[in-house]
Amino acid sequence: EAATDAAQTVSLRHLADVQPGYAFSSEDFGADADGVRVLRGINVGVGGIRWDQAERVPAEHAVTMSDFELLEGDVVVGMDRPWIGSGLRIARLTADDVPSLLLQRVARLVAGPRVTGDYLYWMLRGSRFRSGVEGELTGLSVPHISGDQIGSFAVPERSVADQRRVTAYLFSEENRIGLGRALLTRRAERLAEYQQALISAAVSGEFDVTTASGRALPTV
Repeated sequence: EAATDAAQTVSLRHLADVQPGYAFSSEDFGADADGVRVLRGINVGVGGIRWDQAERVPAEHAVTMSDFELLEGDVVVGMDRPWIGSGLRIARLTADDVPSLLLQRVARLVAGPRVTGDYLYWMLRGSRFRSGVEGELTGLSVPHISGDQIGSFAVPERSVADQRRVTAYLFSEENRIGLGRALLTRRAERLAEYQQALISAAVSGEFDVTTASGRALPTV
């Protein structure tokens, strides 16, 4: 990894465009089921999009605001309160997230020919980005990151082939970690069920607790 550490860096703005969302008026929002969803900051989670609190605008906006139409694979960043407990609010859009329109306080990263969107996604998720800009966050009650701060981030220059190799590894590891977390969750749930059954049996006298000392926990 020494070669990576010594790699030259370039400002993100030289590799990609940082596009802020459109300032739709709240009066444009409605409950029309045929309307187009708008991607607000609240919808951007760590690594994914949540639509449980979706707002929509009339369908004609999809025509008049085509420059803000989001596409599958786009990388978006929530700019208000950008870091939460589990990391940076950044996500890659899937087929389930479109059609939708980009709202203000959310930025889209449009990758140029020298960088992949996946590479930008992982670079911004790393600790270097946070340590580089966190001390300059604006806003009193709600910390805010600007498009200029994102664009100024120094990104190590790597070949596109190398970027793809690195990001493929990171996605694979993320999937492996996710499977491990799911297994731990299932085991914790089974232990909780065992605890409840044990309590019920003990208090109801179904077994003699005086002979249960040293009993091994069940395999989960």
